[in-house]
Amino acid sequence: MPLNDAADVNAIILRLASDPRDSEQWRLLHIRLWPYVMALNYRRFGGAHEVAEDASQEVFLRLVRYAPFERIKGAAAFYAYVRKVCANVAADYRLQIGRLREVQALEELTLEHPESQRLDLSVEADRLKEELLSQLTDTDQRLAQLILEGFSLNEIAETLGIGYSSAGVRVHRLRQRMAKLLR
Repeated sequence: MPLNDAADVNAIILRLASDPRDSEQWRLLHIRLWPYVMALNYRRFGGAHEVAEDASQEVFLRLVRYAPFERIKGAAAFYAYVRKVCANVAADYRLQIGRLREVQALEELTLEHPESQRLDLSVEADRLKEELLSQLTDTDQRLAQLILEGFSLNEIAETLGIGYSSAGVRVHRLRQRMAKLLR
């Protein structure tokens, strides 16, 4: 990051800390950061330009929603924060891509079966879900239900009355436990 860029980003961060709704500062930040964020995501997704572009847009959405400008001290810390947001978005995208592949595989499987067998597959999936949930504690069952209902991490944290970071840790640990149970 060039020195004048660091000074510019520092000034933008200070202004956004005092007024997070300053659209001109967001525009300037976007101009400064887009090439950096796009390059990070382009590498993370192996040169898949469209995916990198979508992921970069998601990074900026998360910055708008969650960036703690009042706690970030300087351009170097902000760039580190942006790198972490990029890594989180990439992980979420990979998870979504994996789920999409699973759904596509299931759809292909159901297309090969007669109508009566499609119902059997649906019933089997429900039975498996119930069996997995029954092996969890009440707290983890509640968390799993929120995830299955499509709650965001912020909504989960609010519903459970815990912090965003705690919710993230709990979701991560629950996913690990579920993966072990599926093995």
